Amino acid sequence: MNRYTLRKAAALLSRALSEDFNVILGHLANDAWLNRIPTYKPGSYFKRKPRHVTSERDIHEEMETLIECEAYADDLDKWVQQHAPRVPFKLGGIADREDRTFPTPGEPTAAGRRRDALTPTIEEAVRQSGSTDPATVFNTLRQMAVDEKPPFNGLVGNGLKWTTANNKVQTATVSTVRKRLNRATRAQRPRSARVR
Repeated sequence: MNRYTLRKAAALLSRALSEDFNVILGHLANDAWLNRIPTYKPGSYFKRKPRHVTSERDIHEEMETLIECEAYADDLDKWVQQHAPRVPFKLGGIADREDRTFPTPGEPTAAGRRRDALTPTIEEAVRQSGSTDPATVFNTLRQMAVDEKPPFNGLVGNGLKWTTANNKVQTATVSTVRKRLNRATRAQRPRSARVR
């Protein structure tokens, strides 16, 4: 079962529900503080025990620690059902993506295709650039291609040469990146929010 930090869960819920991230994070943290959502320290299987705090500074520190604690997806789904019962979104239905745009390796995408060597590189470029704008991501990828960071083998015309897992040389362009980013964005939206 997937676990998410409260910060990560708030980010996913914020995108899926089109609600303010800070509002959702505040509600999650408050309910976790009151033990309405079981939370765990990262990497631990033991439930977090609340600390008795009285000073404003201690409360602030405890809340900062709390939002980095993890909760199981099914517990978060129960929380969503209590607070937004008409929302068809479930965290348990998402692979843990660590804030990545694409599914995990080997997992079929929405269209049934499997990930290739370029996908995690695009994910990394999105993280490095802090943007999902195709041109910005492409420029980050271009630098990787210049440095010949795998799977890249350099530049060719307006494209980036990269090698597939089957040792086939392909070319990635701005258009390629745009299509992949658009496809990943569509796959992330809940079904009810998708344009038909």
